[in-house]
Amino acid sequence: MSLDIQTTLRLSTKAIKNNASIQITFDNKPETDWQDELERFDKAIQLDPDNAVFYSRRGEAYKKLGRYEEAVTDYSKAIQLNPNNTVYYHSCRGYNYFLLRNYEEALAGFNEAIKINPNEADFYKARGEAFKTQGKTKLAILDFEKVLSLKPDNVEARQILDGLRGSAVSQEPRQKTAC
Repeated sequence: MSLDIQTTLRLSTKAIKNNASIQITFDNKPETDWQDELERFDKAIQLDPDNAVFYSRRGEAYKKLGRYEEAVTDYSKAIQLNPNNTVYYHSCRGYNYFLLRNYEEALAGFNEAIKINPNEADFYKARGEAFKTQGKTKLAILDFEKVLSLKPDNVEARQILDGLRGSAVSQEPRQKTAC
């Protein structure tokens, strides 16, 4: 269930006073009205324009609505407002760049997230997907191997890695025979 604006602001203010961070969650059911969520965070930002969490959550709503450029803008603003707690924002901004097919910026976001938290398998998976999409098979393989070193039971990563390894073998130049 979504939080109303007043509750959100009260919790945010309390968290700021306590020098804590707060996670505002969306109702991630398929029937969520993302336009309504967007409007809620528009209002929240009007009331508290220096709140990085509000920008990141509005960025999530933009992403769900397919408005990736606006999502990137909001994640960038969240990074600017809260430079000490940016790992999530870098990853999300990278993912939206990926959806925009701006793979270099996506990789920059994923690289920054990995630099901040090198033990998060999802960041390597996201970067591996970007490498894979660019045809950088060897780099993608390294990232999916890292995913499996961090989460050995990740079936999806295992399947992607197996597929990548098969494609890397088929792309290697074949030796000419001396016939």
